[in-house]
Amino acid sequence: MDKVKLEIIRSQLERQLLWIEGIYDNLREETAVYLHKLRSFRHFFRHAYTVALDHDEVLRNLQTAEAVRPLLRRDVQTFLQQFEE
Repeated sequence: MDKVKLEIIRSQLERQLLWIEGIYDNLREETAVYLHKLRSFRHFFRHAYTVALDHDEVLRNLQTAEAVRPLLRRDVQTFLQQFEE
């Protein structure tokens, strides 16, 4: 993925943190922090062809993915509920 695409993804994550009172809530900051960590690891993983993966780092990212799953589910449900009202 090139730098332009990575910047777009990063800026989209940052925009999702915006909260517009009375309109809708987006991602909570806690969720975005986890997603940023995973995005960083994904970038490294995709571009580090000749680097051996660190087993502990992979496990930490697995734990991050497991931790963010319920947070992301919560944030998406909260977002979608606003359209049902």
